[in-house]
Amino acid sequence: MRDRVLALDASTGNVMWEFSPQLHLLQGIPTINRGVAVGQGKVFLLTADDRLVALSQQTGQLLYQVSVANESKGYFESMSPLYVDGKVFVGSAGGDEGVRGFEACYLASNGQLLWRRYTVPKRGEGWLPASGQHGGGAVWNIPAYNPQGGQLFFGTGNPSPDFYGVSRLGPDPMTDAVVSVNATTGKVNWYRQEVKHDLWDYDVASPPMLFPVQGKLAVGEAGKDGQWYEWYAANGQPVFSPVAFVKEQHRPPGAQPNMEWPGSDGGANYGPSAYDPIQQTVLISGINGPEYVKAGPTHHTSYRVDDGTSASPAPAGDWTGTLTSIRVNDGRIEWQRKLSTPAIGGVTTTMGGVAFFGEANGMLYAVNMKNGQTLWQYDAHIPVASAPIVYKLDGQIRVTYVLGQSASLQGLFPYLGKTKVLTFQIKARHATGAT
Repeated sequence: MRDRVLALDASTGNVMWEFSPQLHLLQGIPTINRGVAVGQGKVFLLTADDRLVALSQQTGQLLYQVSVANESKGYFESMSPLYVDGKVFVGSAGGDEGVRGFEACYLASNGQLLWRRYTVPKRGEGWLPASGQHGGGAVWNIPAYNPQGGQLFFGTGNPSPDFYGVSRLGPDPMTDAVVSVNATTGKVNWYRQEVKHDLWDYDVASPPMLFPVQGKLAVGEAGKDGQWYEWYAANGQPVFSPVAFVKEQHRPPGAQPNMEWPGSDGGANYGPSAYDPIQQTVLISGINGPEYVKAGPTHHTSYRVDDGTSASPAPAGDWTGTLTSIRVNDGRIEWQRKLSTPAIGGVTTTMGGVAFFGEANGMLYAVNMKNGQTLWQYDAHIPVASAPIVYKLDGQIRVTYVLGQSASLQGLFPYLGKTKVLTFQIKARHATGAT
């Protein structure tokens, strides 16, 4: 969570090198990190105090660092950057603080800024009032890239204030949206809002992903509002209407608390969904949890969060999870499995028809992607906050989980122990059923 990078030997788990940046954080700035990118023999990292850092992939030596945003204005970095074709794409968190969201592109060789695309206008222009720390549309998770069309697809966050919309009458364009831009210039091709005039903090949080639909490229995203969205990548036209994967219960927040389903953690949060090319389905890990929300006027100061009054979680016992398989061609739900606790970290699929994920209660699972039935489980006793990786090394297939505390889910599933990395070897299942 404090931007420490470890390079591990993939066969033994031994630490090869580590890098711990010196962070210069203003009071109240969160420390969250969702990963690194690798390219050109470099490891690219975004730090909470708004730096893009390039390290040597072999040694961990600092090669360069550049500033990407101004921390004093409420910006902070939490996303994994994306490396592709000699470029590094980054965004910034801080939508709850009222920043002006953006996506930016840097030259991977030296950190030179190539372009920056803002998602909301300057204060006093367009839909934003001149006074107050209003804004939003932050880009705080990794985008998707189409090399054939040179398109970049990224998700934007909520408008600010989160729950009080009187001073921003809507539809607050390009917030809570999937945006397609030209990866070379940053020019917007199209954008589609999932929630217009958002009053529930329903960012586009989970990374957009690309897959074919009947011979055409599509982009899909599992929304914080608990619905799966799908558009054709070329023009943003919907493939079908949104499909709900958790309980839905919405009312505009007022002076008295309303219970909203899902709460502001989702739906789906930062964890990725996954695509199954064999079944032609997507697999979504849903957060089925409510939240009490009320709204009223607030007075924003400096870079402090401006929620627009308050939100508080319902009891932890009300929070469960879902694992939902949806057909990408028509939006039909193939199956849905209820989970004891949410799997906020997301899910990873394989070409072998097996999906891996883990829950907030520390249970790790492998399931059959055809029907969701459990093939393997393991009690790690540590909350799972990220999707595992699957890799092949020396003829062996392995799955690696990083386990530990997550800053999300309202603190309902606390863990104060050490973060751990667990790697398992996958063995073939024989016709007899033996593993």
